[in-house]
Amino acid sequence: MKKIIAVGNTKGGVGKTTTAVHLADWLQKVKGSEVVFINASFQTGVHDWLDELEISYYQEKDPDELYALAESIDADYVVIDLPGASEIVREVLDYCDFMLTPVQPSALDLKDGIKMINIVHRKLKLRKNLHAAFFLSLVDLRSNAAGDAQAYFNKHKVNLLDTKIRRLKLIRDSPLVLSTAFRQTDAASKLVAQEYESLFKEFFADA
Repeated sequence: MKKIIAVGNTKGGVGKTTTAVHLADWLQKVKGSEVVFINASFQTGVHDWLDELEISYYQEKDPDELYALAESIDADYVVIDLPGASEIVREVLDYCDFMLTPVQPSALDLKDGIKMINIVHRKLKLRKNLHAAFFLSLVDLRSNAAGDAQAYFNKHKVNLLDTKIRRLKLIRDSPLVLSTAFRQTDAASKLVAQEYESLFKEFFADA
């Protein structure tokens, strides 16, 4: 049965698209699943990246058409990269099977993140079969920010995954080199690939 996975946050600059592309590539290349990617934003830069990775994709910005498109696709997984608009996030939460939310562990991001937390909490009360989880992205392991963020999410009873994705140039440059950590053979890329795989396995195992 097809599963619809949304990657989103109402806050920008947290690594949504990079996460969504790595997720799609992991499902297709590592897991051998049939995947279709939907770009629900106005940005088109991701298309060259997806072309190089040979991941099928559509761009659909209209919320009503987005639902119809996602439902019509014949694949194992549909990965939707959401824009920051809260209205679209709310609508997609009405029908997606999974929602994965990256959050940067900075004071400002955590303060802004309460909006996304509240949106997800309200939807979870209405949809018992929805699986939603947050994870810390762009983490600097030299600071205490990740620990502070974890305490913040515990306070708000958020499903925060244990796996963290570090702030690394290699990840930031992925769209520029039109690749993912799963396609690279150097030692640093292999470590990043392990982090992403750990994240995705934890996300689905927790469902």
